[in-house]
Amino acid sequence: MIITGCTTGPGYDYSKLIAKNPRSILVVYPTSDSTDVYGAPAVLANSVMPLTEAGYYVFPVTLVNETFRNNGVTEAHDIQNIPLGKIKEVFNPDAVLYMNVDEYATNYVVLDSITSVKATARLVDADTGELLWDKTAYTSNKGNSGGLLNKLITALFKHIFNNVTDQGFNQSMQTDAVLYSPIAVIEPRLLHGPYSPLYRKDLGK
Repeated sequence: MIITGCTTGPGYDYSKLIAKNPRSILVVYPTSDSTDVYGAPAVLANSVMPLTEAGYYVFPVTLVNETFRNNGVTEAHDIQNIPLGKIKEVFNPDAVLYMNVDEYATNYVVLDSITSVKATARLVDADTGELLWDKTAYTSNKGNSGGLLNKLITALFKHIFNNVTDQGFNQSMQTDAVLYSPIAVIEPRLLHGPYSPLYRKDLGK
């Protein structure tokens, strides 16, 4: 299980996120340390649902990317270096979410084929650039059981399946869920947003 109903713990300082209280989030195209060209778009696409379900308005990522492209900005690093003032002028979000894909790969190891996705997220205030919240999440589909022959057969078919069906995309759903779900096990959880019926209840307020 990667998600549970536990309440938010006291270890992370949420004061800036609470004070700024963003309602709308603009997610910009992720940078990537992975050589897999599908990594950034997969992580981007799968970020929308958990953020929306958490109670935030998320600007349509396709529309946002088309706006950048139509203005001659196509590379992730260039997009993430656009001044916040310009982003605020064009889109007027409350906050901007920057992501980096740290890992996105399927690797064949002894007795297993492992698809893993790791991503880092930073949520900043669109007016000041102040960091409101950040987190890194990692998930993988590692795990085999049974005898040696069964492990070898399972690993072979799993490796073929992972590569043919692009399991990285499916795995990125889990990584994004760990990143953005307010009830994710791994701290720091993103607090429920203003459009959620659980708004502020995760802090007992």
